[in-house]
Amino acid sequence: MTAVTTQDLDVAEGRPEGMSMPLLGMVLFIASEVMFFGGLFAAYFNIRADAGTNWPPAGLERLHATLPAIFTGVLLLSSVTMHLGVLAIRRGNVKALSRWVGLTLLLGIIFLCGQIYDYAHLDFTIRDGV
Repeated sequence: MTAVTTQDLDVAEGRPEGMSMPLLGMVLFIASEVMFFGGLFAAYFNIRADAGTNWPPAGLERLHATLPAIFTGVLLLSSVTMHLGVLAIRRGNVKALSRWVGLTLLLGIIFLCGQIYDYAHLDFTIRDGV
């Protein structure tokens, strides 16, 4: 006769053991994003440290941040509308969910069009160096 462990009881009662797959996927996704942006920040700090007193580089005395700020606001607003859609479906309101998701999609398209416009009008190309 073998001893019954709590793990055996969890499996017998239908409870999964360990971390659920969706949670594990989200944790791995967030970890990969942290590493990606960490690499970008490390590259920036390395370039900045090598520049010494010649910062900002010639031609970048003034950043044009108005459009990127507007489109960042659009992107943040799209997360709010998606959250409102989630709240609507929790109340069982499918029609409101459809409206909120549609608005989120529209805001996402506006953001992408803004990014395309912004990248098309940059003062540098991919052949330029840092």
